Amino acid sequence: MSEDKPEGLLLTRYESWLTPQQMSPPGSVAKKFFEDAAVILDANVLLDLYRYTKAGREQVLSALELFAKRQRLWLPYQVGIEFSRNRASAVQGRLAQLSATGKNVSTKFQAASRLIRESREEVANLIREMTQDEDAADEVVELVADADIDDVMKDWQKHLLEKLRRLKSEEAVSPQHVGGNDPLLPQIAGLFAGAVGAPLAQGATRALVEIAINYRYPNKIPPGFADGQKDTDLRAAGDYIIWEEMISFATSLAKPRSLIFVSGDTKGDWYELDNNGKPLRPWPALHEEMRSRAAAELLILTPKEFLRGAHEVLGAPLETKTYDEVERISEGAAVPDTDSWQGHAAATQLSRLSSSSMAGGSAENADAAVLELRLARILAERDGLRISLEQRPGESGNNDPRSFARIVASRIDELSAQAAALRQRLEVLGTQNSLMA
Repeated sequence: MSEDKPEGLLLTRYESWLTPQQMSPPGSVAKKFFEDAAVILDANVLLDLYRYTKAGREQVLSALELFAKRQRLWLPYQVGIEFSRNRASAVQGRLAQLSATGKNVSTKFQAASRLIRESREEVANLIREMTQDEDAADEVVELVADADIDDVMKDWQKHLLEKLRRLKSEEAVSPQHVGGNDPLLPQIAGLFAGAVGAPLAQGATRALVEIAINYRYPNKIPPGFADGQKDTDLRAAGDYIIWEEMISFATSLAKPRSLIFVSGDTKGDWYELDNNGKPLRPWPALHEEMRSRAAAELLILTPKEFLRGAHEVLGAPLETKTYDEVERISEGAAVPDTDSWQGHAAATQLSRLSSSSMAGGSAENADAAVLELRLARILAERDGLRISLEQRPGESGNNDPRSFARIVASRIDELSAQAAALRQRLEVLGTQNSLMA
């Protein structure tokens, strides 16, 4: 038997670590998963449905319905909690980005108008000083008259703000919908029907939190250890609770057992990272634990990878631009953590900034560019949410933790803490670079 030979035992006992990257399994392996495996969606996948364009959302929902019709979707209870808790933030995110952009447009146009006037006066004053030709100076002032500046700038500004107004009016879901008339929620709920995990007993939840915080996370056992900085131990242990629910669910399946887990979270507590912080593959330890405890095979995919597989194997009608949108939104949303959001336009702009910042640069500069991109996204979300609260003064005194204002205020605090941590990392990286120079 091969296991009697040292080389055979090595290959079988450490199979999860020694097999090719799980991120890109052979076509036949992936095809089998898409044909037979149960599918579990992370909360960030469901929340992203609120961030897509209408066309993109409809295509993604159609793809998910292919699995729902085959009764292959299952929702862990913890995923449902995280989805429910963060839905308001996801909805408000796009609208807050539009409001923030509108305010920025007005501010920048005012600044541009002021700079044009200052430039005009500077030229006119130089003419007076160097030629003493008052008529020539007056001609410059007349050529770039205040009224003309205002007329031109007013038309441009009006055009841009009207585009933003139309985008805002076309949003399918508003904060008011979250309170009880969300047109998207019934569609999401319909995907799972009765396939939703039961809540854990209080003692079981406490035990899992203690295992995560006191044993797994200090020893960097995936998943979830990157969330240790969250405001409560229960929230910090969220990913690990989901993981335990997945293992328990897998044991209930008929053999042969297989799971697809879809998540936009590619941090180092789910994925093995390269030296530049890029994901190489999901941690082999996850595959090994799923095999040893549930006798099940596991495939972990990003939303884009999952949808591409759904298209290639099951014929889901997805366009190339939808894949691009899913990847863009997933990356923007997952940068801080599964609770964050990012508007379509901002994500596009920041992605271009990232590409141009890292082109031709060193690895250290690339790392800094990635961190700066993350910081920009976090600050964009935080500032947008602050504007949103300012526009809803009637709710500022509401101390109900379930209220929209309290949810947004809590999110602002989280983003501020994340921004501070990223600034520290940038400072450390800058110090290291200066020592290596």
